[in-house]
Amino acid sequence: EEEMLSNLKMLGEKIKQRIGDINSWPEIEFNDSDIKELLKIDNSYEIYRSSILKKISGGNHCIIPSQYLLYAIVIKEFAMALKDYINIFNLLKEKMNSSELYDMIHANNFNSEFINHLDEFSKKNFFKPFNDEEFRLKAKSIFNKKDNEWITRGDFFESFVLKLINVPDASSGILGDFIHLLTIHEEQYKYFEKKYLKLLPSICKSNVIKDFIKNIIEFLKQYDDLEKLKPFIIQNDVERLFSVKMDVHSLTSIFRLSKTLLTEKDMLQGDKVRYFEDPLFLDNDYYYYLSTEWTNEKQSRLDLQTFKAILEKLYPEFIIETNNGTFIFKSCGGRSVIKKEFNNVEFTRELELSNLKYSPEITKCLLSSLLTKLNFPR
Repeated sequence: EEEMLSNLKMLGEKIKQRIGDINSWPEIEFNDSDIKELLKIDNSYEIYRSSILKKISGGNHCIIPSQYLLYAIVIKEFAMALKDYINIFNLLKEKMNSSELYDMIHANNFNSEFINHLDEFSKKNFFKPFNDEEFRLKAKSIFNKKDNEWITRGDFFESFVLKLINVPDASSGILGDFIHLLTIHEEQYKYFEKKYLKLLPSICKSNVIKDFIKNIIEFLKQYDDLEKLKPFIIQNDVERLFSVKMDVHSLTSIFRLSKTLLTEKDMLQGDKVRYFEDPLFLDNDYYYYLSTEWTNEKQSRLDLQTFKAILEKLYPEFIIETNNGTFIFKSCGGRSVIKKEFNNVEFTRELELSNLKYSPEITKCLLSSLLTKLNFPR
């Protein structure tokens, strides 16, 4: 099943704010496992301890700092959403020349098998990044005129992504290209995300609980497609309403499902708006709308502690914290230093070369104590 196309303007503004909240980008030290995955992305890379050398045509090269990988991890939710648009655009491009494609997109013409099969929300959004400068956050147009003919640009993805990241133009093209490569190699993208999220001080934060919960669910949708949460989403007695129930905890009527997009009237209960305007995602042909008024098992509205208990049990790699009224969602360890892989054989060899007097028993005790203190698996 194809993913629902996201509202790139709203998502981009959210990610841009998230990046702006981070003021420290620690260096990564690549180990053998990292190097193996990086070479799957581009086997021409020369990989050093904390940087990558990329060869460029004409005998030139550039150095990619390891921090670029952290930028890519923060922006992954947006990058993968943008790639969904690009994939459809490229299918259209195979069927017509650039001028025909330009005319079709700027006329919002749905007369194509690749657009007709899209869900209602995706159809509503598909043309916008290609013909609305505000929607694409003033990134370059995908079309460019040359010799009175329309041609398509090859750097549209990079231009759009770089509108969210606060790096100087001189180095931005390399970063955009690196992120684009990661979206093509999704397995490696997921590998680095799961490994290095803990280097970032937070994933998202907000002062408003309902917005905070929405951001977390949107993040988890791209993180693992809500694989751990979905088994606990249960239908209420009211057909269209669904809750999350796990053990003694409940998020009652947190989702409303609909085969079609909800109207303004559908979202109202009395005179109050009860759902976010845009659906969270599409699953089995149903749009999932997030409630702004869900309750816990004790009928307490928007109870963060219940959500936190469910989240941290299903996703122990993440935690929710509160700091001076700000709700923070982050990977366990926050800005902690990455645990380096420990090599027992190398340690013993270095010990022998040090000319220290030791015995196998002393070495064993020393290693056991060291690994316990550092919390390494033995």
